[in-house]
Amino acid sequence: MSICNLLEDTISNWTREKADAFHNYAFVGHPSEDVTYIWEKLDNGWLLYRDIDAKLFTFDGAVHKLAKNTRDHDWESHVALFESTSAPIEIPIEYKNLGEFKYSVVQRPNNELGKPLSETIISGKLNEEYLTNVIDRHKQLFKDVSDLGKGFPVPPKWYDDSVLGFWADFKYWKYTRDEYITHYTMMIDKLIDNFNFDINRDNINKQVSSIWN
Repeated sequence: MSICNLLEDTISNWTREKADAFHNYAFVGHPSEDVTYIWEKLDNGWLLYRDIDAKLFTFDGAVHKLAKNTRDHDWESHVALFESTSAPIEIPIEYKNLGEFKYSVVQRPNNELGKPLSETIISGKLNEEYLTNVIDRHKQLFKDVSDLGKGFPVPPKWYDDSVLGFWADFKYWKYTRDEYITHYTMMIDKLIDNFNFDINRDNINKQVSSIWN
């Protein structure tokens, strides 16, 4: 069975009852923010799925995705960005428009899935210097996205790896510059508000503002 077929079968087998049962078991006393996804570990990676999309994150850094609510424009914009940016981002490999669903494959740099920002937070390693460095790396990415003239995606996520790190999860290229800035600023504010970091908010706000100016 191909990975695309596996993802199709997985989506068709999702139910609200299965999702509720999974989250009631997996997060006793600690409710998950998103209670629609179910995930499981396979021999070759992690499988996440719900009724509108499914993703297979293989241990060698590939991400296979089958999803509704995506457009050809989203993939085309990702490819154009990869071809023009010097920022480290996911490598576009394959895309198929299957009608209601779209299938895509990206390869993360250095054949690693990477460590998301949430894992850095949980490990207690997020501090002002780390956050400032991530924001500073966003400057080049924002410039390159702006220069494409294809709209703006949801702000991508930063992942650490054994070399440098990379930006991932480019989707929904339908926003304006101002909407992107608002979304990114709110994301940083929420990050600082939700966790007790030893961070100077004024310094971070100035750093974020320097991206756009």
